[in-house]
Amino acid sequence: MTSLETFINYINEHTNNGLSELGPGWGDNEYLEDYAVELLNKFEVEEWLSLKEHWKDKSDLWLECFILLVSQVNNQFVKDILVSIARNGSKESTMTVMEYVREFWDELDPIIAKEIDNKSWSIIKSKMGKA
Repeated sequence: MTSLETFINYINEHTNNGLSELGPGWGDNEYLEDYAVELLNKFEVEEWLSLKEHWKDKSDLWLECFILLVSQVNNQFVKDILVSIARNGSKESTMTVMEYVREFWDELDPIIAKEIDNKSWSIIKSKMGKA
């Protein structure tokens, strides 16, 4: 099994295939996150490229875990994935990923930064209107 397959299975296991939130022990046990980050650090270029497409059919609960884990690796592949989620993800996943995209905001193409900023503000405004 490749590192990519192991990583995907790991998230599936901890989110019940994207049907449930992370369990209560997740935040208390650094080993859970460390293991996944170790897997990511073993990725080859092809695995990163595949991962960039793999998130698109996943639930927001699955993506929450995914974003938490991939954001702990600092490389251009991760930045591209996080920006892709911000640009193309659901409202929920866009808001989840924004915390991490803001960490490298100054590196973004200004047009892409404006697009993401507009999308996130639109989501915030729509949520405020429902409150």
